[in-house]
Amino acid sequence: MVEFCFFGNNSREDKFITVLTNKSKQIQNLLEQNDQILTSYH
Repeated sequence: MVEFCFFGNNSREDKFITVLTNKSKQIQNLLEQNDQILTSYH
């Protein structure tokens, strides 16, 4: 559970968005690697 206050300063909000963006990029990379591994087994 992520606690996030929308009434905080913008820098905290920017950090939050940056973390989410980085996480989604990591997940995307993992999915692409997974696809490559699955493809190489066929």
